[in-house]
Amino acid sequence: MREASSGELRGSLTFRLRPAAGRRRYSLLMARRSSKRPYSAAHRPLDLGRLSSVPRTQTGPGGADFTVRRLRGGAKTYTCPGCNRSIPPGTPHVVAWSNESLFGADRGLEDRRHWHTSCWERRLW
Repeated sequence: MREASSGELRGSLTFRLRPAAGRRRYSLLMARRSSKRPYSAAHRPLDLGRLSSVPRTQTGPGGADFTVRRLRGGAKTYTCPGCNRSIPPGTPHVVAWSNESLFGADRGLEDRRHWHTSCWERRLW
């Protein structure tokens, strides 16, 4: 049986040989397992709060269809068009944009507005 050289493929694993301490034989070094989640650890539970940011279509101002996305909070201060008050950074709120823009869907996305969640749900438009 011939000895494998360093870096040679055996199956689908790559390996390298190093001299064992005080011996003429070589020991095989294998790649380490990922340390992100050990095999014995439990899976992380699903965070349902992340699913709330999935875009939804709702009826908005003027009866038009709007794409609505809930945000956990932003880094900027926004002004709510429903009550004309500021939305401080880090405050969960709603972002809405029209699907029926005269200049196309891209223009509607550019004209998106940040609303307080309560203002959007109470339909203050």
